[in-house]
Order: sequence, then C-alpha cells, then structure tokens
Amino acid sequence: MPRPLSERAFWKAIEWRYWLLFYSLPCLSGFLVHTSVSHFALLVKAVFLLLKDVVNESDISDAGKLLFQFATQVIQLYGEAAATFKVHQLLHLPKATRMFGPLWGISTFPFEDSNGRALKLVSAAKSVPMQVAERCIMHQTYGFLSRELQLSARLAAAKCELESKSKRWFQTCVLGAAQPIRELSQSLEKLFMERFACVPSISKYFRAQVGS
Repeated sequence: MPRPLSERAFWKAIEWRYWLLFYSLPCLSGFLVHTSVSHFALLVKAVFLLLKDVVNESDISDAGKLLFQFATQVIQLYGEAAATFKVHQLLHLPKATRMFGPLWGISTFPFEDSNGRALKLVSAAKSVPMQVAERCIMHQTYGFLSRELQLSARLAAAKCELESKSKRWFQTCVLGAAQPIRELSQSLEKLFMERFACVPSISKYFRAQVGS
C-alpha cells in the first residue's frame, strides 16, 4: 500500500504507479462524480496498455486514442487553465513507446538530475541561459585542461584540495571527489527497478571518516 494521500508530496515513483494503476479508481469512486471518474479511467487504461511487458502496435494505437480523449476532456471538464504542459506531454507517450519500448523501460530521472545540476549553475536572475552556457563551457574546459596540462606538485595539491568536497551524513563524512559508477550488475539494476522504478546515478568514494 502507498503512504497516505496527505504524504503524496513525498511519494516515490513506484508509489505513484501503484496509485494510478491499482488504487486510484476504487478510492476516487466514492468522492468524485461519475463523469470525472470515467475521465480519469481513460488515463489509467492508457498507461496500463503502455506498461505491459510486451506492447504491440494495437496497444499503442488504443493508448493514443485514450490519451487524446483524456486531454480533450480536460478542457471540457475543468477549463483551459487545467490543460497544462504536463497534460500535453501525455500525448507523446505513445510515440515514446513506439520508439523506445514499454514505459517501464523509460526513465526521465537522468534528465531531471541534469536539470537540477544546471539549476545549480545559476547565481543571478538575469541572463540565466548565458550563465548556464558559460559555466558549462568552463567545466568542460577545466576537464580538458586537467587531462592535458602537467601541473607542478604545489598546483596539483591545490587542485586536489579544491576538488575534495566532503559530504556528511549523520556521523559519517565521505572525503574526496566522487567517482561515477558507469555500469551496475543486472541484479542491482533489477532491484532498483523493482523498488524505485528507475536506475539512479550512483557515485563511489574511496575514503570516509566514520564516527566523527
């Protein structure tokens, strides 16, 4: 069972999946009018079709019709203000499934993670695109120069100190720069998909200070 609706702001992706596919229609039937429940059922059925283990062209076509009907009725039932960009994005799910396979094999978390890192590059309200572009170029140039230039011992030590940002969790503090893990075992990937419905980016550290 997912956590209470009052805690939905903290739900994981897999909790939202269970809510959408299994719990939402029975729970909402007693609170929403029949028209609204029937409308929401269009979304539930469409997503269910695109989440099957094997999705054929007929499933994709049916899901596309259901999602188009759902998006159209959003305006009819709730007004144009409710027809947000996220509602429009639903119309692209059939194409994404046709190109990349069932939705359970597609994750937007890497893109959201990249957006989060891009946001950290912004330090002022003006010229945001220029700030992101300049700092991305600086980061790329720094990586290139780090590989190509031979630094003196003093400069190499200073560079290492700048890169060694510690992170602390409770009484444990990791030391040094994080090293991304490029590949995970199939068993780990399966575990992440079962528990969180995605495979996150994972980094490792070679040093840690424990109990400090």
